[in-house]
Amino acid sequence: MSACPFCGSSVDDHIVFQGGTCPKCFAEVPGEMAPTDPGENVRAAIDRRDRRRAALPAILGLLCLGILVMCTGTVAMAFALWPSPQIAELLDYDRLEVPMPEVVAAVEPPANAVLSGTPRPKPARVAQSEARARPPSTSTPPRPSRAQPAAKPAPARSSGGLDLSIGGPSLRRDANLVLTDPVAIREMIGEEMAAGIPGLTFCYERRLKSQPDFAGRWRIRFTVAQDGTPADAAAEALDAPSPEFEQCVVRHVAGWRFGKISAAQPIAKTLTFRPR
Repeated sequence: MSACPFCGSSVDDHIVFQGGTCPKCFAEVPGEMAPTDPGENVRAAIDRRDRRRAALPAILGLLCLGILVMCTGTVAMAFALWPSPQIAELLDYDRLEVPMPEVVAAVEPPANAVLSGTPRPKPARVAQSEARARPPSTSTPPRPSRAQPAAKPAPARSSGGLDLSIGGPSLRRDANLVLTDPVAIREMIGEEMAAGIPGLTFCYERRLKSQPDFAGRWRIRFTVAQDGTPADAAAEALDAPSPEFEQCVVRHVAGWRFGKISAAQPIAKTLTFRPR
């Protein structure tokens, strides 16, 4: 038998261990094995802790979603506000009145042909014998006079039989000057193209060696970048396609150089290649 903790009377052991009512004082014996009440404050704190733990995943999810939305909005705004590269309208020099070669003509000289006025080369043995027989020169070369003659003016540059001079001294462009006027850009590109088109004769003459009757028209396209370098060069055959010839033309066009301009400028020009 055990004693009641309140009145000290004898009670059954199960009341002391399991809890129950004392038969003498009718007090509620909590019992040693019964769960105890931690109190209202403790229960409220436990509830708050459980709610925080349950809400933490949701808060983290919302935080990650907010960061993702903010990054997406920033990228979209950057694309919307970022200035796109300025590209001018196409300059088709087939429709512009700019002096420029329209035809690239070339002729393949015969293998044994010798140009008039050019002496034939002498055999090596004959040249050596003449050199041995020639007496050594003892004369002292004349000293150049101090007064130098005035330099002759450089001839005007021509392309394809067209005189590109304007009757005055040649103007030297500033390498750091950026052209913004459309007329100045058009004239500058036209002058440089007129100077570079005759160089395409090299590609045509090499193609004539394998096909003497090779001829046709090609549409030359490229874009002058802001730094003056050609980009995206292409040669489109309008009559007789020839990949090898077109690759040679593209390589030469890619080597042209222009002045600096304020916006990228697409260019197009149709050239006719034919033998003389």
